[in-house]
Amino acid sequence: MALCWLGVLHLRRGDLAGAIPVLERDVRLCQAAEILTVYAWATPCLGLAYALSGRASEARPLLEQAVEHGAKVTGEHAWQIGVTGEGYLLAGDSENATRLADRSLRLSRDAEERGYEAWALTAARRNRLAPRSSGRGPG
Repeated sequence: MALCWLGVLHLRRGDLAGAIPVLERDVRLCQAAEILTVYAWATPCLGLAYALSGRASEARPLLEQAVEHGAKVTGEHAWQIGVTGEGYLLAGDSENATRLADRSLRLSRDAEERGYEAWALTAARRNRLAPRSSGRGPG
């Protein structure tokens, strides 16, 4: 879990060169050791890092896995869904980004997670301002 959060720290600071190798390592280790709960958190973060670095074709499969895998393993969490939606937006898929931002907002409100609710509201607003796409963005 420490590698995942170290990657998130780099990611949130905008340090993609620091985030990507840490998150790639975390995803590989989690797959090899079958640590599915951490994998479910690291996957959307790595997808987001790839999307931020313009690697949409590498981001998309991770984001798709994150949506499918995360709900099964850890349950739905506003933060996890929000990160995945942010990745979709950056990968050029505003339709899925908007759907996930709305879901993140609902989950954060249901759990009374005000910080995540604020983040989800910001993401939803950003998604609605983005050019519309039909599911498959560039990459």
